[in-house]
Amino acid sequence: MKDLTYYIASIIIKTKLNHYVQPWSIYRYYMGKVQALQLEYADAYRRLSWAARKAPQDAAPSFNLVVTKLTILVQLLMGEIPERSVSVINI
Repeated sequence: MKDLTYYIASIIIKTKLNHYVQPWSIYRYYMGKVQALQLEYADAYRRLSWAARKAPQDAAPSFNLVVTKLTILVQLLMGEIPERSVSVINI
């Protein structure tokens, strides 16, 4: 049941958010989150890294924190050790 729900969510995200230009960081974050839940860690890491790079650094500190936490979690699930500079967040 959960797999079906995540599959439907990924379809909705692709169809609804692809038409907007502004929230690409949010789109990449949610796609990365869905892919992480579907155990597609490499794709999830790629999307989350992109979302972290393109998100406004000063305007949305809480969004940056959430993206960074999920990126670190996906890196750990892939068997990689995140850099210490990424792990220390000054917010």
